[in-house]
Amino acid sequence: MDADLIEVTDVKVLGHYRLRLTFNDGRVGDVDVSDIRDKGNLFEDLRDPDYFAQVRVDPEVGTIAWPNGLDLAPERLYREAAPSGGRGARHSSVGRAPLMLAVLATIAAGAVAGVRAILRELSRTP
Repeated sequence: MDADLIEVTDVKVLGHYRLRLTFNDGRVGDVDVSDIRDKGNLFEDLRDPDYFAQVRVDPEVGTIAWPNGLDLAPERLYREAAPSGGRGARHSSVGRAPLMLAVLATIAAGAVAGVRAILRELSRTP
């Protein structure tokens, strides 16, 4: 599937920072994102399991997001997703490093998109 077209359509919290994701091509897979909870202040809210469980699908961006606006790149989630219910659904730390890069890239892209939206709105204001 073309990486530009991948979207998350459903998310279920499995516990201990593991998610079961459904993608727009029907693929279902489990992703361990436990590494992000220890990555600086931006991810601080995710240290609380109850807050982590508030994850939802944001259809505007086609991926998972939390109430604070943090979202994760669907392309990386797709690559990291292990077949659900199978052994080996937890990923090694080697597999998590690229996920962190994808998270940071998504944050940066979101910031740029936010600035553009603000500038568009300002240009419309008389």
